Amino acid sequence: TDPQAFFDGGFLLPFGGHKGYALAVIAELLGGPLAGADAYPGVTSRSGIFIFTVDATVFRPLADYEKSLTKTLGRIKAIPPRPGFDEVLLPGEPEARTRIMRDRDGIPIPEDTWHAVCGVGAELGVDVEAMAQGDL
Repeated sequence: TDPQAFFDGGFLLPFGGHKGYALAVIAELLGGPLAGADAYPGVTSRSGIFIFTVDATVFRPLADYEKSLTKTLGRIKAIPPRPGFDEVLLPGEPEARTRIMRDRDGIPIPEDTWHAVCGVGAELGVDVEAMAQGDL
């Protein structure tokens, strides 16, 4: 609503307000009814998946696309984070970081769950503790 904000370096919010709502509705329609994953009262929910792929080279040379993509993602990452956050993350970044941490440190398991696993292992004659330490 403030044209001067654009000229001062601002830009249109890509997924805010009505645009974000429309994007969410489209995602729901593609991943739900179209994919056969109906989820509404009176219907047993089923799994479904919708995959949308685009060949960027149909629109422009791959090198140009990759350069533009890198610059666009860089601009997004350079946005100052909201108070209480350290940085702006892209989709998939939290999961990728968690995977690196889990590969390095292992997967945390609640103590009661671990005891249950060890109990089942003992019933089956498996030394779960030794397996967890890599001794088997």
